[in-house]
Amino acid sequence: ARALAELRGAAAGPVGTAGLSLVCGSLLVLWLAGSGAPLPSWQRLGYEIARGQPGGVHFLATLTFINVGLLTLNLLPAFPLDGGRILRSGLALILSRTAATRVVVRTGWVLGGLCLLLATGAGRIWGQGMAISLLITGLTAIVGAGAEDSFQRSQAALHGIPVRAAVRQPTWILPPSQALTPVLLKT
Repeated sequence: ARALAELRGAAAGPVGTAGLSLVCGSLLVLWLAGSGAPLPSWQRLGYEIARGQPGGVHFLATLTFINVGLLTLNLLPAFPLDGGRILRSGLALILSRTAATRVVVRTGWVLGGLCLLLATGAGRIWGQGMAISLLITGLTAIVGAGAEDSFQRSQAALHGIPVRAAVRQPTWILPPSQALTPVLLKT
């Protein structure tokens, strides 16, 4: 039940982004068809966006490309992205949540490492923007995987321990007007 709830929640973002991509792309095609111009190639639309001449085609093409890019990035199977949550919840239907998390954490580390490796040469091949995007994506995947791994280990270590046992005793409640230092010196 928990895995299915996580799957539904994690899939909501990509489904919304896919919907926006389809709407923007459809409006772009309708705009171009209505103008009587032949449908340009994706390279031509990329050129129009890079040229930066404002207009309906530029606006709709930019929205379409941004949403497709966000969808692609967000579906990468690494934490904290939705793709990592979707993969974990799918795996948790057949594996334990801990094992599923471990698989996605390792996938995130590998993906992050590949992104960092690609970032080293991407500037010469695809430009500095792509190199920076790969660098940020790689770091996000590695840090996110580490954070999720740490959280999962902490949860496993604390499983079955009541909160009362984890809270330091005694617990003091001081009125707002009382100074903290004298109370600490008495202990």
